[in-house]
Amino acid sequence: MTQTVAAPPEQQSWSQLLGLGLLRTSWRLFAAHWWQLVAVAACAYVAHDLVMRLALLAYRAGALPGLLVFSLVPLVPLVAIVLMLLVLRQRQGTRGGVAAFVAAIGSVLVPFLVVYESQGDFTDDLSEFLYGGFQDVADEQMALGFAGEETDPNAYDHLAIDTSAPLVLAVVVLAFLLRAVGARLAAKDTLWEGSGAKRGLRTTLHSLVGYAEIVWIVVGAAVINTTIRGLHDWWQGRRLGRALADWWESVTISLPTFGTIGEWLVTAVGTVLDGVVTGLVTPLAWLAIGVVIYGLSAADSISEDEVVDAVRRQSRLQKVTQRVDPAVVTLAWRRIADTEGHFGALLGGVAMILRSRFAPVLVFCLLYTALSTWLPYLLWDLARTLLSRIDYIDWLALYGPIQAVSQIVVLCVTAPLLAAFADALLTRFGARSQLRLADQGIGSSM
Repeated sequence: MTQTVAAPPEQQSWSQLLGLGLLRTSWRLFAAHWWQLVAVAACAYVAHDLVMRLALLAYRAGALPGLLVFSLVPLVPLVAIVLMLLVLRQRQGTRGGVAAFVAAIGSVLVPFLVVYESQGDFTDDLSEFLYGGFQDVADEQMALGFAGEETDPNAYDHLAIDTSAPLVLAVVVLAFLLRAVGARLAAKDTLWEGSGAKRGLRTTLHSLVGYAEIVWIVVGAAVINTTIRGLHDWWQGRRLGRALADWWESVTISLPTFGTIGEWLVTAVGTVLDGVVTGLVTPLAWLAIGVVIYGLSAADSISEDEVVDAVRRQSRLQKVTQRVDPAVVTLAWRRIADTEGHFGALLGGVAMILRSRFAPVLVFCLLYTALSTWLPYLLWDLARTLLSRIDYIDWLALYGPIQAVSQIVVLCVTAPLLAAFADALLTRFGARSQLRLADQGIGSSM
């Protein structure tokens, strides 16, 4: 009887293990579609400014109308990155259309807001919104004063955002209910069968659901932030809170070395947390966005059983798949296609990332952090070198255009990188590559 010996698994090079071949894929994507990426990024930059101005106009009517329009400001860069990922993806015939596009945006809204806040963009936009509203009123009052007319000392009262007001809380609750009920109504195909007018109403409902989603999250986050700050102030005003604060100060005074060590620990912990958010949380959130966007269409072309078989075929992960219930992988793949739940697609994308290989994911985190952090500095240094002899006033005039170019370039460079790594992660689970390349014979390294 002849015994058959299984062939040893093929040894992979360091480049394959780390997924460095995906750098070439991302470069090919950029070279093939750079003008489309630049067009989307430039339009997003202009649209962001226009929506901010629209929010400032609504702010003149009151804090709540301004806040409702301001909720659309974070939606602009999200729409831009989703459009870029779709530009780099092959045309799909099964999950196309405006409704699928809106569903894709709603599915990645939560990880995008994590990225948007961690990078400080949300804080900058909110500061610009609040400062711009007060500045407009200040200019009006100043013009009245110069004209010799009487100014209004209460002109700023309607600009104060009271997130604890019943009307604000009611808006959050109504937006949440509209998102929950509207999503279920839009998911019932029997309600929308028939004429094209019904399909148009369904698309409108999807858009309203997406807007309600971002309203209750953005305004709700503001309410929670204000509530926590109010509880902190309330606690500081209590006798027990003041007593504990005085005791803590006495400990730092009686033990000087503890105070020094405490300051060092606070600084070290803050630095480590900033590094974790910048180097891990933000890139992983972007990767989850890419996996969800591409996974929505990949879920139509591969069954759940095929996903489990693809994982088991990975020779280096056999021990892992033996310990993991196949139902976990199946559920994660099913969740990616769930565009109606609040966090279904997000949980599925995160699960797929956790089931992927550690090394390529870490490489993506390092590359994305390096590009998004250092590329703006390199562009500013280049501008300073080329324009070293201009006056300070001219520098102020060029600040806006250079900042716009910097944001556009970073977005255009990081989008192909995100597309390449997200597509490779999905192909590892048996999906077909969706990238728009001249030849599609690209293996997965994740």
